[in-house]
Amino acid sequence: MKKIVKMPARRVLAAMCAAFSVGIFAPLPWCEAAPASSYTAEANQKVYSQLDFSDETEREFAERGLIEAPKALEIRDEKGNLV
Repeated sequence: MKKIVKMPARRVLAAMCAAFSVGIFAPLPWCEAAPASSYTAEANQKVYSQLDFSDETEREFAERGLIEAPKALEIRDEKGNLV
């Protein structure tokens, strides 16, 4: 028997908007991104200043053993239908 997970609609919409914002899916009209506030931009800059983006070690670790990433995310049911 399949287990059905119930989730409030607002959480579903938030998850969808998050997926669209990172480019997994095409953007939806109600998922418009707002510019970062000055507080957020400043906090991000502090974190970025602490990171060494020239160090490729972590990227190499992440890609090690990766055969190929899918070009597009497709979720299919047991019968092979796109859901």
